[in-house]
Formats: sequence, structure tokens, C-alpha cells
Amino acid sequence: MIVRHRKDLLDTAQHVETKIWSSTRVFIKNDNLGFSLHETIIDGNTEQTLWYKNHIEAVIVAEGTGEIVDLATGETHFLEPGSAYALTGDKHIFRAFERFVCYCVFVPGLNGDEIPDADGSYPAD
Repeated sequence: MIVRHRKDLLDTAQHVETKIWSSTRVFIKNDNLGFSLHETIIDGNTEQTLWYKNHIEAVIVAEGTGEIVDLATGETHFLEPGSAYALTGDKHIFRAFERFVCYCVFVPGLNGDEIPDADGSYPAD
């Protein structure tokens, strides 16, 4: 059994901050669960282009509104609390209209200290 408390992770390598988001990686690759679980908080009025070409990501929205744009099709999806989406290598734009809190699962799991590289992806395992 693994039990963690968010407050205990804030000053560790499992809590990553950038100019527009922070992500607390609650469970990571080294926990040997086959995934990583993150709480991510994104500033409002922000936009980022991402491409998780090496990972599958599943997300559920807890707070705030935003949208995700599939760059292959141009399709735009509105997001609000209770919305969920999964990415399977899809290049996309993510826009947060206001403070946005979500819970994300990555497969394979992340090590815990990564930030997306220049093309918006995390390194392959």
C-alpha cells in the first residue's frame, strides 16, 4: 500500500512548477504501478501546445474551464468540472480560461520531475 499526502510532496522533485502551471506527481514510475498520477493546476488565460507522443494521458477536470483543440482535425472541445479526455499521441492546444485544476494519469508513468520539451512532449522511457 502506498499512501501520500500532497502537502508532503510540495518541496520535493515530485512537485514541478513552470510559468503557467504546477504539477504534483503523487505516484510516479518508481512506484511500479504502471502509471503516474498528477494533480495539475494551470493558470487562467493561458495556452500551450503539447504533444504527448510517447505517452497516453487521461484527464478529469476538477475545477475551472478551458478547451482542447485537436491539431490533426481542428476539432475543439470545451472542458469544465466533470469533463474527461484521453490523449493517445495527439498533438493539441490546451487553453485554460480560468484557474484550471485537473487530475492526470500518464502511461507509461513519469519519473516525477519532467517538464515538456520544445515540441511539447515528455521523453520516451
